Amino acid sequence: MLIANRYYRITTTSIVDKISAEGTTMTDPAKKAKKERSDIGAAIFIAALTIALILPNYARDVFDGTFHTALSAAVPEGLGAHNLDGGAYWMLMTALILKIVAIFAAAGFIFSLARTMQQGKLFDPRSTRSLNGLAVCIFVWAIARFGIEGMGNNWAANDLGIDWWANQTGTPLAELAIPYIAVCVLILFSVAIKRGSALEEDVDGLV
Repeated sequence: MLIANRYYRITTTSIVDKISAEGTTMTDPAKKAKKERSDIGAAIFIAALTIALILPNYARDVFDGTFHTALSAAVPEGLGAHNLDGGAYWMLMTALILKIVAIFAAAGFIFSLARTMQQGKLFDPRSTRSLNGLAVCIFVWAIARFGIEGMGNNWAANDLGIDWWANQTGTPLAELAIPYIAVCVLILFSVAIKRGSALEEDVDGLV
């Protein structure tokens, strides 16, 4: 009788443990998928919030014809159509428009990448294209911000007679490092996804 009771307890415990394990296996993927969706949703929200905070400032500058650059602090009345004309004005306007276009395009690539990830298709050519597109957007923004805008500032300073501006040092390397690192990370991530996609295809072929 004692042996039978022990056998019953062991058997019952094993069955309960098995059911619990199966229940955990069934619920864990659902929880994991929900967490992934939450993380992706948070990333989309942060990206959208950042864009919503940045774009209005750029849009206001376009409509007002004013520029907020490193040179603006040296001009009490600000930089704009009222005191700039010709090459300096259009160079600064070109830089501003390129920055806006780059941000809009980056937003599109971010949402495209997030949508692909929500569909569970990270190792997909669309992910690679989105990451490469993001890298290009950051590169274009950096060229507009540090290259074209910088030349526009120099031109404007010359037109406005701000002689001391020519003695200023160039853009600090720390500012250039941020977009450079971002582009490198995106490209490396894109290459990793591309290789992961190829590996996934090879595994599917073996199966």
